[in-house]
Amino acid sequence: MRLRIPPWAYPNSPIIQWMWVNGSGAASTEHAGGTAGTGRVSGTDHQDVRGREREAARPIRPPPARDLPLRARRPQPPACAINPRPRRPLVNPKPPGYPTGPLHPTPSPHPRDVFHGLLVETTPLSSPQLLITSFKSASLHTSGDRPAPAKPACGAVAAVGSQVGMMVATVRAAAGVLLVLSALLALVHAEDPYLFFEWKVTYGTKSLLGVPQKVILINGEFPGPRINCSSNNNIVVNVFNQLDQPLLFHWSVIRASSLSSNGMQHRKNSWMDGLMGTNCPILPNTNFTYKWQPKDQIGTFFYFPSVGMQRAAGGYGAITVVSRLLIPVPFDQPPPESDNAVLVGDWFTKDHEVMARLLDSGRSIGRPEGVLINGKAGQDAAAAPMFTFEAGKSYRFRVCNTGIKASLNFRIQGHDMKLVEMDGSHTVQDMYDSLDVHVGHCFSVLVDADQPPGDYYLVASTRFIHDARSTSAIIRYAGSSTPPSPNVTEPPAGWAWSINQWRSFRWNLTASAARPNPQGSYHYGQINITRTIKLMVSRGHIEGKLRYGFNGVSHKDPDTPLKLAEYFNVTDGVFSYNQMGDVPPAVNGPLQVVPNVITAEFRTFIEIVFENPEKSMDSFNLDGYAFFAWSPELRKTYNLLDAVSRHTIQVYPRSWSAIMLTFDNAGMWNIRSNIWERHYLGEQLYMSIVSPARSLRDEYNMPDNALRCGKVVGLPLPPSYAPAR
Repeated sequence: MRLRIPPWAYPNSPIIQWMWVNGSGAASTEHAGGTAGTGRVSGTDHQDVRGREREAARPIRPPPARDLPLRARRPQPPACAINPRPRRPLVNPKPPGYPTGPLHPTPSPHPRDVFHGLLVETTPLSSPQLLITSFKSASLHTSGDRPAPAKPACGAVAAVGSQVGMMVATVRAAAGVLLVLSALLALVHAEDPYLFFEWKVTYGTKSLLGVPQKVILINGEFPGPRINCSSNNNIVVNVFNQLDQPLLFHWSVIRASSLSSNGMQHRKNSWMDGLMGTNCPILPNTNFTYKWQPKDQIGTFFYFPSVGMQRAAGGYGAITVVSRLLIPVPFDQPPPESDNAVLVGDWFTKDHEVMARLLDSGRSIGRPEGVLINGKAGQDAAAAPMFTFEAGKSYRFRVCNTGIKASLNFRIQGHDMKLVEMDGSHTVQDMYDSLDVHVGHCFSVLVDADQPPGDYYLVASTRFIHDARSTSAIIRYAGSSTPPSPNVTEPPAGWAWSINQWRSFRWNLTASAARPNPQGSYHYGQINITRTIKLMVSRGHIEGKLRYGFNGVSHKDPDTPLKLAEYFNVTDGVFSYNQMGDVPPAVNGPLQVVPNVITAEFRTFIEIVFENPEKSMDSFNLDGYAFFAWSPELRKTYNLLDAVSRHTIQVYPRSWSAIMLTFDNAGMWNIRSNIWERHYLGEQLYMSIVSPARSLRDEYNMPDNALRCGKVVGLPLPPSYAPAR
């Protein structure tokens, strides 16, 4: 029988406890592209990197192995219970209407998927914990006296207990061998640490721009709590929706009320994406637990509520993912207390429900009334120092544009910024005096405290809109009382400056990201493109009301989430695949308002060209993937070497941008505008990526706690995906 042995099964083993502390990757064998790597570096760099990463990871180090709450809370089986949980049949055909075509041969299983957890072949026992406890009990009796009666055991344990006096040495040897074997297996793959959060989502009244308004709070805070974790940590967030509306969270990364993460790739797990096309919302006065993993990801992201126009009411917060121990970082990582999240974004004083009604009636939400920095603006932001510098030290600022409409320019008075990371990728480390950050984008900069002691402004200003808005926060050098200079540099003017800056960003080819192999080992420019999809922004009126879409199709969310309808094979009456073509229609006709779902073949390399004919900036996000972005005039000018892999791309007015990506993440994934009124009015679609193998290697089954709504309520579970092989 196969037994899964968690680290806490050996609470007194120093080897296993060391394995747990470093289990997120320090001792595991990593694989990329079929090649194994040790995750180690040599010489003095090894010590320096390990020291920096230990400091970076200290705030999120998991609890001791014996206190693991997720395992400990699960009820243990009876002493002789050996039957595993029954499995569902291993057949799951494609849903009706899913296009058929040539399939790729089933690839070799990934080593990490084959060896998931600690597996030991042994005789049927109730649990590894029972096995070790029985061995320990036997080893306590060394005098040959018959031990005191104990509870009945089963299997091999009963045999051991019946001849303790004669078999003490054998038992000890067997226990030692098992512990050594388990320790060796642990070095190959330890379970990644768990981080637990409990959020109570409520409304609160705040006067952020001098006008009292309703704001979404998490545990009474705005912005919400920062999720600080390491690559591959398991993040468990129990969300209690105390609003009067359904809720979802999207994890921008990493997308319940409904929370979504911007940027989280959710490998094999679109179930946790937190959008109306993948999840039933969390109803008022109920709760839902998200479990997701920043699998092989590092960097800066954020989460936000994704239902309706709730994103305009707050409820967002930062997600920061640091590298695992022993994975080198291409810069001197500041200590955790010098690692700062800066959430900047435009802000409206209209209530989010009022904004939704305006859009439903065919009107616009207008321009933002101000800009927030970490939930503050105006005198509130500048009344007290938001950040403190100590002369001679370096600081990391993780900046995300959490707004819904306006691009922003970010700068720090008198200080240059070294760009080191963007949307989860390490970049070439160039210096900038200011940086444009578009809606949904995130980046990290290093700033040296090398100026005369005093106060300095940290500034965020709107770009490309009339009636520009700006907010300043204070950075104070420790011990200084010198006020900031009133002379603050104005943001750059015009589109050309922004485009040229964007083209200056380059991928750091020699740096490791979440894995030890260099980012540049992925030669995307040498992969043949199998399909090109041109997505042109469509704009029109339906019954006098403004709608947006792609290629003549404006998306609307059905009552049954698209992913659930596909999984339960009940797509009829919910949506039809491929209502939209790969190229815009030759003649602009009326918009078609339907659920917009297109299919893509698993593990194909696709080019997507976004065309923005509008007079204003647009910004696009593709959930579940990172891609390589350019904005050239001709394909021959593509950067096929070191374009930055990222999850969000801006498209300038009357311009276009092209991206390339491999569709290797099975699930239902959202492509959308980050300009949230456009998103609300239909400028989005979903990509259905189905693995031909229908295997757990490629996608997880629906979680046991998944919420149901629409047509899937009361339906029996579909057959399970096949086991990973």
